[in-house]
Amino acid sequence: MAMNYYIHTYYDLVILGIDIFFIAKDFGAVYTMTYTNVNVIGISSLNHLPGMDTVVHPGFGVIAQVLDDQGVILGEDFRPVDSAGRIKFDLSDYLNSSIENYTIPHFTIPGTIDKLKSFIDGMKSYQVAFCEKYDGVIKKVWIEDFRSVVMGGLSREGLVKWNEGNAFWDSVSNQQRFLTWCPSGKLTTQKQLERLYFLNVANVTLTLNYKVFFTDGSNQNISSQYSATANSIIEIQVGYEDLDLGYLQPLKQVMGWNVWLSSGQQVISEVYNFNIDQTYKEYERQFLFRNSFGWYDVMRATGKVNRILTFVKTEGYAVVEDFETVLNSPDRNFFSFETQTFTATTGWVSKQSQEWLRDFLISREVYEIIDGLLYPIKITSKKSTQGKDGDYNLSLDFEYARAYKDLYYSKSGNSEGENSGSITWDSVEEKFDDSLITFDQTQY
Repeated sequence: MAMNYYIHTYYDLVILGIDIFFIAKDFGAVYTMTYTNVNVIGISSLNHLPGMDTVVHPGFGVIAQVLDDQGVILGEDFRPVDSAGRIKFDLSDYLNSSIENYTIPHFTIPGTIDKLKSFIDGMKSYQVAFCEKYDGVIKKVWIEDFRSVVMGGLSREGLVKWNEGNAFWDSVSNQQRFLTWCPSGKLTTQKQLERLYFLNVANVTLTLNYKVFFTDGSNQNISSQYSATANSIIEIQVGYEDLDLGYLQPLKQVMGWNVWLSSGQQVISEVYNFNIDQTYKEYERQFLFRNSFGWYDVMRATGKVNRILTFVKTEGYAVVEDFETVLNSPDRNFFSFETQTFTATTGWVSKQSQEWLRDFLISREVYEIIDGLLYPIKITSKKSTQGKDGDYNLSLDFEYARAYKDLYYSKSGNSEGENSGSITWDSVEEKFDDSLITFDQTQY
């Protein structure tokens, strides 16, 4: 059969078990096969689908609707088919604006007794409906099952990678990851805010586990249970003070800790590691930002920070008809606005951490944390300068500005020149030519 000219030219021949399939290479009724005088022993006609001629309908295309879980239409579009009879709709065009308005900022500052919080508005359910339209008539609607969407996205390189293989959330490692691109082994401090977020899809009892390591080589395991709601985002408070690590072993010094989630006997998340930075940093600032997963990371900058004050003034000249005095000069400022801009550097970080900082630089929602308060800022850098030490560490320079203008002044937060940390000498004696200098529990 495969050697027959007509079969070879117009059909693909496929053999599955004892069945032989003839699949036309093109559309058209002319390719319909008929069976006559089949007298070969052991061969008979099973079934067939007749060929169909292409029929051109004026204005043929497909309507796509995106609806939320209440049946509200989020978006609708009509597109004509291409030469192959196909259409592509990018549903993110309709979902992005909806999910950004739907997902309000979620972060717990300051920390609370409950280490885990479940946000059911972290995921949004939606449906997609399709129908054909031609000759001015809209045909039957086909409605898909509900799906869920979260705020955020992937870079184009990430989309290319996951579009060529399995879907992003089909990967077990992605199902277990915390919603951050920050590499594990993060350097932190005893005062630094730390939060992790996790995508939860079932009504389960979650166990928060953390293993604390001390500088003397010992360790301690702690766990606590919480109820979690299906299709929600879990916020986990994992900072040094949030977990009360200073009270576990008061006579020991904490070196670091691991954090992970489990359900029953099954570990459902990655194990994330934090390490205490034992070195004092003179210029330390913390930034909270919404990452590319749509949730929040904390970045610590330890390099030099410089502040630049810019003033925008509206000047005018007033007509004074009274006698001139020191109080009625005609030339004056009617409005004066102050803008605070900053140049900063991250300090030395690993190559993996510097790559993660790209997420910080493109974030549209950033806050500087000062004395436990959030000050909204905007990253103004159009490009970032990279530095390198003599080893494997890198630094990143960036610029930012307060996301507001000031009409008045009042003292708040860190003033320029003030250090965010403190230097302490505890009963240290220095002797210079029989002169004794002692610093006893004094902070500077």
